[in-house]
Amino acid sequence: MEVSTTNERLGSLVTSLEAVGHNQLPATVQAFNAASKTVIMGTWKSYALGAPIAGSPFKIKHATGAYARSIKHQVRGPFDHLVYSDSPYAGAIEDGSAEIDMKQTHTKGPKSRRAKAGHGYLIVPFRWNVPGGVKANIMPDQVYAQIRAGIRNDRFQVSKVLDGRVVEPNYSGELVPRHTYQWGSRFKSTLPGEENLQGLVAMENTTAAQARTSYVTFRIISERSPAHKWVRPAQPGMRIVESVARNTQPIVEEMITDGLMKDLGVS
Repeated sequence: MEVSTTNERLGSLVTSLEAVGHNQLPATVQAFNAASKTVIMGTWKSYALGAPIAGSPFKIKHATGAYARSIKHQVRGPFDHLVYSDSPYAGAIEDGSAEIDMKQTHTKGPKSRRAKAGHGYLIVPFRWNVPGGVKANIMPDQVYAQIRAGIRNDRFQVSKVLDGRVVEPNYSGELVPRHTYQWGSRFKSTLPGEENLQGLVAMENTTAAQARTSYVTFRIISERSPAHKWVRPAQPGMRIVESVARNTQPIVEEMITDGLMKDLGVS
């Protein structure tokens, strides 16, 4: 997925500029660089991080930063700059995606497992963020406080990822390494609104550099799950790249025109 400074309107101008030579047009070269890096890439990154998109009903709601980090700048020539995303999800964000039945797509992959009855299933971890964060999937204040208090007074035991892995077959029989765990307590609640938190564990992740705790629930996608479960609805294309091109084009053209006029000595 890409945005280039050599769009149709600038195409003929670029051809003429290349004939003159970039050494004769330093301000124009600088304008192309600034327009692509500061304006185009900056605008795209801001949209990827959740900024409102002028002229569009869409907005990235739960930005993790991964999409923004995937946006890069490449100089292909003095008057030819490319701003692109190397994210494998950029195409789906731009163009949308069809409905996905994860019971069919996720239960026989590399990390899948085969049940004794023969059907495939996948254990999926869902991470929960602590209150006060800006990310999605934030646990309620009262749940976080209850778990932290339980950890402090030893009523809620922390789970741990153990050193080493075990090798087990997946659905297809391929041997794959899997983490091993020392399981502690699991969160239980009968309160409405806390159903998705049932079974949550506090997972201790200790390294030589630091010790931290993450909060995770595990759910199972099975071929035998009810028909309406684990179906991701079709997603419309957000057309973010189109919005970037549309919203930056006047500014880019003005910057390049100003640079060219400066090089030509035209006030």
